[in-house]
Amino acid sequence: MEPSPLRMSCVPAVVLCLWFSLVQTASGNDLDMSEGLSQRLEKYESQAEWWQYGWLGFHSVATLANGYEAGRTHNSANKRYFTVNATTGGAAVLDMLVFPLYPNSVPKTFSGESEKQRNLYRLQELANKVKERSSWEAHLTGWLVGLVGGAIITAGPGKSSDGGMFFLSSGLVTELQIWTLPKEAVTEWESYQQTGKLSSVLPWDERKVSWKPAGASLDPHGLAVHWWFE
Repeated sequence: MEPSPLRMSCVPAVVLCLWFSLVQTASGNDLDMSEGLSQRLEKYESQAEWWQYGWLGFHSVATLANGYEAGRTHNSANKRYFTVNATTGGAAVLDMLVFPLYPNSVPKTFSGESEKQRNLYRLQELANKVKERSSWEAHLTGWLVGLVGGAIITAGPGKSSDGGMFFLSSGLVTELQIWTLPKEAVTEWESYQQTGKLSSVLPWDERKVSWKPAGASLDPHGLAVHWWFE
């Protein structure tokens, strides 16, 4: 008895998305331009690195899993479904390898420039890549891939609902990828272009949590222990 098609689960993508969303923002004081830029760029590039390798790993695993199922099954409907999934997943992997969000290297022409200028170049490159990957064309491309792939699946033998499921899952993964992009880098670059200064919003939540209790008190339900946040 042939197994039912292994539908692309969006649960790993949602988990990955929540993982990225742990990065928060908080208000802070102005930092020294050169040192502050270096610190912020390090954090923006750390976000970009997690995005790049996180989604690259997700698409790679999905491609291998679907490719394995496509080669193993003898059911023509299942084979078509898995093949389309593996093909689109492979295309996503290739796109991320050819046009990576991270790393961003500085050209040799900047070798004689100051650290500030080199960091500004890296920030601009990262911001441009994020804007490109979050543009309306990126949204449209993701949904079009889902539409074409879904049509190919629906046109063959098997249930037409498989094509609709592919379309929805493909579109959802596209939106999750775009939503988890480090867009703070774009805000930082645009702020610098307009004012020549760093933005007043710090990347990430830099509050420190002390594990030392600040005190304890009795309440009607027992002992209450309080911690402080800096």
